[in-house]
Amino acid sequence: MGLMHEVRREFIAVPDTHKSQIVFKWPDQNIRKFTRAIVEPDAVAVFMSQGQVMGVLPPGQHTLDAREWPFLGMFIDWASNSDAFKAEIYFVGTREYANNRFGGRLDDVQDPQTGLVVTLRAFGEYSLKVIDPTRLILNLVGTVDVSNNENITAWVAEQLLKVTRTTVTTQLMTGTWPILGLSAHSPDIEAAAMPAADAQLENYGITISRLGNLDVNLAEED
Repeated sequence: MGLMHEVRREFIAVPDTHKSQIVFKWPDQNIRKFTRAIVEPDAVAVFMSQGQVMGVLPPGQHTLDAREWPFLGMFIDWASNSDAFKAEIYFVGTREYANNRFGGRLDDVQDPQTGLVVTLRAFGEYSLKVIDPTRLILNLVGTVDVSNNENITAWVAEQLLKVTRTTVTTQLMTGTWPILGLSAHSPDIEAAAMPAADAQLENYGITISRLGNLDVNLAEED
């Protein structure tokens, strides 16, 4: 039993129950030398120390040894007789995360035909992809709880709603689009919102890979 327990401790990997997470933080900062780190084909492992990225492991199976990965030399825990590393490890998925919803109130605008002020809303779906795991860790994950994808996807949804609001209201103010029948312009809204959202998300290492099923409509009372 003791031997089996030691063998299990030789591996670091994302548990099966957490493989759907965009970011998984390894719970232990004390890592034994020569531990094997298993990084999935659609992920990377980011090593952090005191708020700084010290190194990144690509997909594959790796032996955590400073001779193989020199940056690990900065993590040596001297209190363990140099037999362990002390670091934070974040596993970041780089595949596409689909079927995320966004939506809500856009703005109150005046209908030029009736003079009435109406409330516009937008709802849609999007897929995101992490293109720079280190930016995600440094600029966003440090401020959110990574145990749940919703803490990242909800924030991205807010950015999407903001750029959709800007896109729609700009076109309405210039008279390019009418208030009634805005859904007919959904492809144009999507085409304008995606690059605008990417510009907002670039500093966080995220891109919108798909945006669809967009519906812009009036509030029910209007």
